[in-house]
Amino acid sequence: YSFLLLPFGNVRGEGTVNQVKIPAGESVVEFHLQLIEETGPRRYQATLGKGDGPAAGTWTNLKPSAGRSGKIIRVPVPTKLLSPGAHRLTLAGYPSRGPAQIINTYDFRVVE
Repeated sequence: YSFLLLPFGNVRGEGTVNQVKIPAGESVVEFHLQLIEETGPRRYQATLGKGDGPAAGTWTNLKPSAGRSGKIIRVPVPTKLLSPGAHRLTLAGYPSRGPAQIINTYDFRVVE
């Protein structure tokens, strides 16, 4: 099961946050993070957070792939990490040298 997330959480208008409803029985949800720029780093890292708490998960060495409306990063997230409420995926890119740099954030709300 997959969801396309746009940066900053806005989908249809001001203040609208991506709503994610996970079907019963799913063990993994694949989030497709839309990249704004067509050129960029070759490797990415995604970090899942909820509120001000510690990171719930980190995925490294992610590579862009073609999506319907441009390049995306695919992030497979176990549903056990997605309790109801607000979440944020932070996408960072690895430049040719040095540490990863934050590129975008993707806010979403898990609903029952």
